[in-house]
Amino acid sequence: MKKITYILLLCVISFSCTSEVDDDVTGANSATGDGWFTGLDLPFADKTGYPYKSDKMTTATLSINTSSKFTANNLLLGANFGGFSSNEEKEIIRFLKPVTVHFPNGVWANWYNWEKDISEYDATDSYDIGDFHRGVMDDWAANNTTTGFPGMKTLHDELAFNTLFTYNVNYDSPAKSLERLKDREAKGFDVQYVELGNEQYFEDQRAGRTSSTIFFGRFASQIATALKNEKPNLKIAVPYGWRDNEDAAYNLQVGFFGKSFYDAISLHRNIEVENTTEDVVKSPDAYKTILNSRLTLKESSDFALSFLGEDQKPIWLSEWGVSCGLNAASFLGQADVYMYLFENQDLYERAEWNGLLDENPMYTFEGDKSLANMKKTGYGAVYEITRDVFENSEVYESTISTRILDTDVNAVEAKAVTKNGETIVYAVNKTVRSVPFRVKVDGVVSDASKKHEALSFDSLQDNKLLNMDESPLTLINEGTEIIVLPPLSVNKISF
Repeated sequence: MKKITYILLLCVISFSCTSEVDDDVTGANSATGDGWFTGLDLPFADKTGYPYKSDKMTTATLSINTSSKFTANNLLLGANFGGFSSNEEKEIIRFLKPVTVHFPNGVWANWYNWEKDISEYDATDSYDIGDFHRGVMDDWAANNTTTGFPGMKTLHDELAFNTLFTYNVNYDSPAKSLERLKDREAKGFDVQYVELGNEQYFEDQRAGRTSSTIFFGRFASQIATALKNEKPNLKIAVPYGWRDNEDAAYNLQVGFFGKSFYDAISLHRNIEVENTTEDVVKSPDAYKTILNSRLTLKESSDFALSFLGEDQKPIWLSEWGVSCGLNAASFLGQADVYMYLFENQDLYERAEWNGLLDENPMYTFEGDKSLANMKKTGYGAVYEITRDVFENSEVYESTISTRILDTDVNAVEAKAVTKNGETIVYAVNKTVRSVPFRVKVDGVVSDASKKHEALSFDSLQDNKLLNMDESPLTLINEGTEIIVLPPLSVNKISF
């Protein structure tokens, strides 16, 4: 038998107070009836707040078809962050080696003056953007606070990361936007992705000339035409909203000037529920939402796409996050969504986690902002494992047989990839029980020796803070024993 390495099972084994579904194993080729998991020691995790029953056995079987695979899209592993100027900031970015940089990201892109490298509003514009936005930009101007393009260029020259640029539709003319494109290309960027505006469905992110959606669409189409005349293969996205009643009119009107001038829609979806402090025990409903974040993302994506009609386009998930605080539920929800993105990468063309160092932080600092004081959160631990598995890999077609937690949500989610001549499995187990797990390769259960490591959590409230050089994985066992996914855990299993 050829050597197979199954790396990464993401397991969440959780206990429950309430449930709408039975706990039985379901699905084709389900792992029941042959007693393969009898006699195992199957410890539980803390049940507090868990939204599903846990009184019955849960098992999982991943069936891999090695004759069918597709190339993983590395651009789904991006993250939003800022700070490119100081030596400390550059040292951090060199260490992290980002897949993508979104520049500038966030609300400030709507007023970014690329010639000055600063966000500023036009004092002659009577449009009300609110005291907060105006106050921040006034403070930046008073302190000569720049966005950091020169430092970003230096790092790009070294690291060659992919770049998503957000253009200022509020103020920049088509001619000025074209000059920006030419300037960036002259500075070594092969500009491939441009986002026209940031969250223009919010009125406080507009200006006088984009005060209505129709006005925004007109100027966006003019800028897009100028850019594509210069570089026809440039990909352009416009923001679409996901909030049902609030964004419906905007989504309808943004395509008033036609849908052919943009190639994708940019979607910002931060799934946040009871996102207070990490030591507050969340309600079962909050945990249910976070553990089922893939459903929320699908619903939001479907809503935005419904306004395209027959002109369907890919999504740039240029801001996304999953959080009910810094806890295991959030980290496992994050991991499950990553898998959902790779399962649907024909729809999601790129994705940037929000954010690397601030909101939903993958990394934090104990002291000054420097690499020496940097720590890895649970988000960062999950990301490290996810990137290790999927980056530069090929994803096998596969199916999972396990308990159904909720509509279209399995207790264990799993995918398999091949990388550097080995096969790697990534799985998410979302029950608080230990889960016996097995892998079928082209219909045959693998009995090969394996190394099983896991990132595990004691409860849905559990948090992790790791040193930067500390592996997020702990050795579970090595050998030919049956694989048992620990409660609330992210697993890496190498055969």
